[in-house]
Amino acid sequence: PSLFRLFRRCSKRTFLETIILCALTSFLFGWHVHEKAILISIIPLSLLAFDSREHARYFLLLSTFGGFSLFPLIFTGPESLIKIGLFVGYTTFLFYTLGEIHGDHGSTFNLPLLNRLETFSIVLLIPLCVYVECLHTILHIDRILPFLPLLLISIYCSFFIVYCWIRLH
Repeated sequence: PSLFRLFRRCSKRTFLETIILCALTSFLFGWHVHEKAILISIIPLSLLAFDSREHARYFLLLSTFGGFSLFPLIFTGPESLIKIGLFVGYTTFLFYTLGEIHGDHGSTFNLPLLNRLETFSIVLLIPLCVYVECLHTILHIDRILPFLPLLLISIYCSFFIVYCWIRLH
């Protein structure tokens, strides 16, 4: 469908949108093999994030959930604080910058450019991170279900990556 739209309305913007949709589609079919492939769709979407609020919204969601989905790739204890610190710093910078550019500073219950459901879904990453990084080992669940953190991160992030894919269509 995105290629048909490209042929009907050929422009730089439509070309980038087509690249993003094709990359996301490819990613969704091969997620279990290459989690890093989400970057192939996030990078071109970053070019459109400054032009429209809608693209900025989906860029924020994809960067946040795509970045969080990469957490299992950096799994040793000493790297955890660095990983979380960089993720929080990067995500905060993105929300602040794009909120300023598009004139949306959020409200009491909403992050900039996002609705309540999307904001709530991002806030739920905090308890998920606490469980994955701390509680899973402290509660000794890692002995019986060693891959539970990977499963939780993968499933939770996949819901919102698919949500972005559907909304971008």
